[in-house]
Amino acid sequence: MNLQRAHIKGGTLEYYLGPRESADTIVFVHGLGANLKQFSRQFDYFGDRFQILAPNIIAHGFSQSKRPFDLASCAQDVVDLLDILNIDKVQYVGNSMGGNIGFEILASYEHRLHSLTTFGTTGELNTSVITEKVLGAIYKLLPMSLIANLASASGRNPGSKHVIKTMMSQMNRQTILATIPALANFNYLEAIASSQVPLLLIKGEHDGDINKSLPSTLDRLEKRSNAHIVNLKSAGHFANLDTPEEFNSTLEGFLETVSDTQKNL
Repeated sequence: MNLQRAHIKGGTLEYYLGPRESADTIVFVHGLGANLKQFSRQFDYFGDRFQILAPNIIAHGFSQSKRPFDLASCAQDVVDLLDILNIDKVQYVGNSMGGNIGFEILASYEHRLHSLTTFGTTGELNTSVITEKVLGAIYKLLPMSLIANLASASGRNPGSKHVIKTMMSQMNRQTILATIPALANFNYLEAIASSQVPLLLIKGEHDGDINKSLPSTLDRLEKRSNAHIVNLKSAGHFANLDTPEEFNSTLEGFLETVSDTQKNL
């Protein structure tokens, strides 16, 4: 996989850009501790019809920045990359932290989105100060190899467990510690409710922690005519790794609906 690097404000962003040139671009954005290779099977599946773009978010892979980590900065990085590549609007797909960044783009740069798909992501999270401190202490004390092993337990089959463990083992401890505050508390419910961008939320049946935080997000989505909620059985936090065929089919159907709507406008 040929990766490239772009100079953005305060740093360098590593990214994959598929060989097919198309007016319709899908941006795939990974979660905390993962990297763009999480979406390899999606690159293969969608790459003959769409231009594929996938960045490594700052502090992942060879993407680096001197700025403090926050979701607004990450969203700005993605938009800056679109500007560098002369890409106007995209179909955005984000997992976990990548979904949070997608919601941030929805809130601040809605005009850059044809659609937004999230999985392993909620639009609102309220973490207590005590819980946040406990998480920080755990990540300070545990060996990174053990953290990678624990993260791999979120996979639902040997293949997804292996990919998750491999990605997490490449993670920097300081990155995790720096991102905890930004990912502990956020609220994009107003943006979700007021946006006109078509939304798809893929809910993994076994993504327990996220599913507990989803009711307020689902409430906003259910009140919108162009929002879709799909439950994937046998899938966990990394639905695209656990059930790639079902994930690809679900995303494909949604993007076809978005395309048909755009043609009729």
